[in-house]
Amino acid sequence: MTGRFQKAPLTIMAMKLHTSELIALDNEQITLLRKKLLQHGLVHSDSADIKFLNLNQTAQSNVEANDTKRFSRLGFFNNNRTEALFYDLDGIEWRVTEYSNFEEFSIKLQAVLANLLEVVEFLPKIHLNAVTLSYADLVVPFENRELKDYFSNQTFLPLDVINPSSPDDEFTSGINQFTRVVNADTQLIILIEQLPYTKETQRKLVPDFFVENDSRFVQNILVKEHWNSGTAKTYGLMLMHATSLSGTTVGESDWSAKLTDLNKLISDQFMSLLNRSVCNEDWEFTEDTSK
Repeated sequence: MTGRFQKAPLTIMAMKLHTSELIALDNEQITLLRKKLLQHGLVHSDSADIKFLNLNQTAQSNVEANDTKRFSRLGFFNNNRTEALFYDLDGIEWRVTEYSNFEEFSIKLQAVLANLLEVVEFLPKIHLNAVTLSYADLVVPFENRELKDYFSNQTFLPLDVINPSSPDDEFTSGINQFTRVVNADTQLIILIEQLPYTKETQRKLVPDFFVENDSRFVQNILVKEHWNSGTAKTYGLMLMHATSLSGTTVGESDWSAKLTDLNKLISDQFMSLLNRSVCNEDWEFTEDTSK
């Protein structure tokens, strides 16, 4: 049975091409890239200079202040900041916080990257280390539900394995993390964080993996409408992070096929963790009748 949740708890979906160290773009390249990305609705851009250590030194040398290097990180955003392209020191990332389906995500991603590769002529020759696909979910129980109701195995939740809280504690949270080494080239990390739920305070909306320390690169997170109607004691943050290693250049890699395989790996794992009777009802599962 294939289909989708109409009220899926997904908050962030991101693909990254992890490359060898990139060089900062010059002003001409940035200006041209901005013009190209306008056709994809990426109407805003920002940048930030970051410093990092040059570690290409002999074992006897000391790291001095002049051993630091600078890189200009770039971000391109749509009008409501739910779509973003990041040009980083270690690769290219496409990140969305409003998601419909994987096909639409892939089509938009390929079009955006095609323009990027056209403007940044050296990028296809850069070594590609890995392709990653990440999903973040904000699981807020509906009224008269508890977080454990949404999962097929209660021991998946950290606070149901061990709860060290006492009445004197301000709050208690916990994290479980699992790593699947699927084969020599593919890995899947599954993380669930359990936090205390209160209607008044949205304590945390995304996993630490997606927390941006610079406000210029923060995106809008769409909080589910039922946040204020919940009665649960806790809510959950989930992260699915799949990696496929690569040994070619960006231009030679079939990263799109890797992305499709990673999406199936994540989707199958996610579905296997769910209590489908509860999730189908609350998240409004609809079957795909076209297949």
